[in-house]
Amino acid sequence: MSCTVSPTSKIQCRSLWFSGQKNHTNQRGQGPVFEICQWIFYTLAKEHKLATTLTFKKIEATAEDVIVLLKTLCQRADDIPCQPSTRVSFHGILLLAAIRGFRRATITSIKYRDVSLAVVRDPNN
Repeated sequence: MSCTVSPTSKIQCRSLWFSGQKNHTNQRGQGPVFEICQWIFYTLAKEHKLATTLTFKKIEATAEDVIVLLKTLCQRADDIPCQPSTRVSFHGILLLAAIRGFRRATITSIKYRDVSLAVVRDPNN
């Protein structure tokens, strides 16, 4: 299976790679990516004695954890070598991740036009 990558054929190439089908049916459980995943999970993991189940308990970050990260980002700016614009972007990504729990790839694909901000006043003050 071969495909050339160009702006117009990028989607077709992805479809061929993931589904292995020329008719772009995108059926699950077929194609090269599925076969590679199966090989890694069932063969390679056993060969190298890797765990195929979670070996730890996932816990969510608390609001206090997020505040510590954001404060550190600002207060230790001299120790974190990056551009100010990168720091602000990371701040936004961290807030989005904390609020919604997006996967990394989802957050990094969000565009500014996808976000709207509102000022909400405290009704008691």
